[in-house]
Amino acid sequence: MSKGSDVNLRARNAKAPSRVSFNDYCGGLFLNTSKAGTKSWRVGYFFNRQFRMAVLGYYPEMTPSEARTARLDIRAKVSAGVDPVLAQRVQKAATMAKQGNTVKLVAADWLAWGKSKGGGGWSDNYTPQVERRLAKHVFPKIGDLPVAMVTEQDIKGVIDRLEKELDQHAQAVHVRQHLQCLFDYARDHKFVPENIVRTIGRWLPQRKRGDVREKKQPRVGTIEEARQVLQAMEAATASPFLKLAHRLIALTAVRKMEAVDATWSEFDEAMKTWTIPGERMKGRRGHKEDHVIPLTFQALQVFQAARALADVQGIKSERVFPVMNRTSLNDMMERVLPRIGLDGKHTLHGWRGTFSTIQNTEDPGAEMLIEVMLAHRTKSYVASRYDDSKHLAARLEIARKWADKLLDGMPSAFQVAGIKQQGNVVPFRQVA
Repeated sequence: MSKGSDVNLRARNAKAPSRVSFNDYCGGLFLNTSKAGTKSWRVGYFFNRQFRMAVLGYYPEMTPSEARTARLDIRAKVSAGVDPVLAQRVQKAATMAKQGNTVKLVAADWLAWGKSKGGGGWSDNYTPQVERRLAKHVFPKIGDLPVAMVTEQDIKGVIDRLEKELDQHAQAVHVRQHLQCLFDYARDHKFVPENIVRTIGRWLPQRKRGDVREKKQPRVGTIEEARQVLQAMEAATASPFLKLAHRLIALTAVRKMEAVDATWSEFDEAMKTWTIPGERMKGRRGHKEDHVIPLTFQALQVFQAARALADVQGIKSERVFPVMNRTSLNDMMERVLPRIGLDGKHTLHGWRGTFSTIQNTEDPGAEMLIEVMLAHRTKSYVASRYDDSKHLAARLEIARKWADKLLDGMPSAFQVAGIKQQGNVVPFRQVA
């Protein structure tokens, strides 16, 4: 029997799992048989003093003779100072790049799907957040790589930079979640065979409630400091719509975009309520609910002042605060707080913590009601589906106490807007 026939016979008879070596004839070549029975020709080599493994092809599609030829090609590359595996990866990447399946392009498809009805219709707030994180932290590193060529080390490199180099644990968690969903999409659409982010998920940062690395939003902790922030913001040179939106956030402790994107259809002046629809609330898709806010007279007056201001300026808009963008309030606060010695000590989101801290201190028994006011889930999702109680009266009483302390002696919303109070509006001082 010839040596070629002997190699072919040994390859055909190889059982799973096994490695059949052909060192005696083919110079380092062996046949690897997986548990599933797949047989692949492989060869080991040293490059820069490191042992590496190259897959040449699969048996029987690649014959022993073709495997020997491929083995010689590997040896020639190593002798020329070229890493065969790296060269193979670069060549494959170039081929796939021509096909357009790069991380950046697949991400664009995923984002478009997420915003569509098929993806559940991501909110107008969430989509830009994902886009910004990918553009800032992912695309510069792996955006131009074909998605099928991204390795576990590539993913870990992106996350480690945020987690270890920049000490941004929360951002690392967000980016991990985005990449995990992106590669789920890539797997489902046959761009990749598996989701490598899930494969190494246990080694990547996870979000844990109470984790010391989850930095709290800066916020002032006393009513005196809170009033100081509010006074400084309302004394600044800025659009009156900005000042009114800021006052509404301070009074109601809502998230920034919940206030900035408020529309007149959400405001019920007769019932004195503001209902933020579920799709604008923070939370998991399919689990978000409308958030009804009972309005104190001070908060109600903000809406009235905003409507009067729009009339004075001749603005026709469904938005309560029409001349604002996503960063206007942040920019204003960053400009104002250093002037009063509170630089970096308070944020827009910090109003939620300030409200919670002060009201929980003054009324320890109201903890659950305050959590409801902050739109935090206080029970299981199933339980919440059977409890339609909004506790509006009790929540309104807490909101009144907060508003009375915060705005004691402060100008009315109309004065903040720089317009004269007109029409049938509530008086500024609370009637006992």
